Amino acid sequence: MSPGAWLMGLPLPQLQALAQAQDPEVLHRTAQQLFHLHAAAVLVWVLLPRLGLFSLHAVRRWRWTRFFPLALSAPYFTTLRLAWRKQRIAVALVPFRYEIHSGLMTVLQSLLQQVYGQAVDIATHPAVLMGEDAQDWKRTLHPDGQVAVLLVFNVTATAEPALHATLLGKVRKAVATGTPVLALVDEAAFPAGQVARLETRRQQWRQVLDAVGARPLFVNLSTVRPEDLQGLEQRLTHHD
Repeated sequence: MSPGAWLMGLPLPQLQALAQAQDPEVLHRTAQQLFHLHAAAVLVWVLLPRLGLFSLHAVRRWRWTRFFPLALSAPYFTTLRLAWRKQRIAVALVPFRYEIHSGLMTVLQSLLQQVYGQAVDIATHPAVLMGEDAQDWKRTLHPDGQVAVLLVFNVTATAEPALHATLLGKVRKAVATGTPVLALVDEAAFPAGQVARLETRRQQWRQVLDAVGARPLFVNLSTVRPEDLQGLEQRLTHHD
């Protein structure tokens, strides 16, 4: 008990005096003193070493993460970690006022499988109307969590802060910290050949979602392009 007594400034009881003590008040004060000495011993021999080891581990992990050449938040490492833990690789899709028909769903599933592997479990729900039930999107989320949540919007719709940006903020608060929440804007329904109008639409979406610190990912789900796959993987890696 000496290190704890020294650290806390507590006196050590004398064994001879303790053995000869008969006064109940003296014994009571000695018991209190021994209690504090035991607490100080636990602090010195148990808590402080573990705190030191935890701090050392945190510093080493920070250094390893900083100098590691790849982002540890990348889908590859996420998939590897969940596979090692025997957990489900779940991705939740939240379509907002947009029915994703089977053709577009096949393309989107192909993109996610190329990012997370064939074992990815995609959970989708009929389009959230936000008119019947404002919490419809919560039914899409996995109770055990998911590696990512994709909000699917239609580029032909007009982005509104009170709807699209608000929904994005609510989903971010509902999922676990660190889970990527991505705003995916599908361009499949936009008329082909109208490049200028399409860019105007994109700019309008950027302005609305920028208010909540999000960058939309524009993808044409009518086909799979290498740049779409690269953009999706990059956004899921950096969580932006």
